[in-house]
Parts: sequence; C-alpha cells; structure tokens
Amino acid sequence: MMNTFIGHSIDLMKAFSKDCDNCFNMKYSGYDFVTHKDNHSIFPLTDKDSGEIGDIQRLEDHALIQKTKPYLEDSVKAVEHINKAGSIEVYALGSMLLKLARQNGVKLLTEEVVELDRTASSQFKLSFETGASLETTDLLLASGPFIQQHAKSLGYDLPIYNIKQRKFVFKDTKQIIPRDMPFTIYADSQYLQWNPDEEKLMNEYEEYHWLLEEFPA
Repeated sequence: MMNTFIGHSIDLMKAFSKDCDNCFNMKYSGYDFVTHKDNHSIFPLTDKDSGEIGDIQRLEDHALIQKTKPYLEDSVKAVEHINKAGSIEVYALGSMLLKLARQNGVKLLTEEVVELDRTASSQFKLSFETGASLETTDLLLASGPFIQQHAKSLGYDLPIYNIKQRKFVFKDTKQIIPRDMPFTIYADSQYLQWNPDEEKLMNEYEEYHWLLEEFPA
C-alpha cells in the first residue's frame, strides 16, 4: 500500500514538473541499497529469475557491479536499485503548491496549535497559542514529527515513530564519488569500528555502552 501511495505522489509531482517546466528540478537518479551479504534480499522479490520487479532492479553480477559502480567496494555482493526515485528542490515545490492553493481560494494561517479536540457536533477544534481557535469539519494532519502527538489527542495511535539522523559532510579529496552517483544506502547491520582506547572508554561508562552494540541497517 505504501509503495502505491508513494508511486502516486511521484506521478503527481511529475505532472506538476511538466506544467512548470521542471521549476523544482525533479531528477530521476534512483536509489541504491547495497549489501555485503550473500542471498540478502533487501526488498523481497517475487520473481528471482527476472531480477527486476516493477521499480526495483537487483544486480548480483560482481563484474557488472564493478563496471557500472566502480566507487563501491569490491566486496559488495549485491545492489538493489530503486528506479522511481531521485531528488527535488523541496522549497521550490512547496512554494509552487502554496501559490496554486492561494489561487484557488486557500487562506494561509500561521499559528502554533496547543490543543486539538473534537466538538459535540463532531467537528475538529484547534486551539492556538494566541488564544484564538478554529473549528472545521475536515482536518488533514501533516504536522511532521508532531503527527503522533496530534493524532493521540483525537484518540488515534498511529504506527509511526521518529528517527533522529545525523549528517556528516566531508571533502572527497580523492574524487572517488561521481556527481551522478545515486543516493546510496548501506543495507546491512553493523558494528561501529573503534580503536582500543575508545572501546575501553565506552566500556567504562554505561551511558556509552550502546555505541558498542550492533546498529540496524
């Protein structure tokens, strides 16, 4: 179901892109998921013989991997490529959608929601930090990391959790990574590599023990 939902969203963006002469720079570079394990199916495929199901293509030929993706380690066993993926300029897309919404009568109200509830008439009531409130018969929750908090106030427990991520940026001084390399994700669980002094320090302090445990893909 999620694949259908995301695919439909991409199709809508593609149509928008044609209408505005690709004003938000939509690119189909794809995503690559790589593994060092034999017979590790990152995304379950129903037809192993074809190697390609819908928008997912699995590459296991070692020589071909090295030829087409020379920037990957020689020990990589397989790559699963998501064809229908890439990048967009999010701010440009959001600005265009907001402009279209205003042209169709949408009013923009910028407030911090402090309370969300249902009224006796089964409407949704939003209370704002300024003391103002708003009642509506239709509500679309798109509050990002706060969506679970807002959903629970309406009696819903969504199967959603947030994951904190970190971004490390460093100069590719040896120019290993080509500019057209797809967004690449390591699909194996792993232990972080520490030197003996670092490992000893983390063993001594309980709050750092988690750094010595296995990290998921």
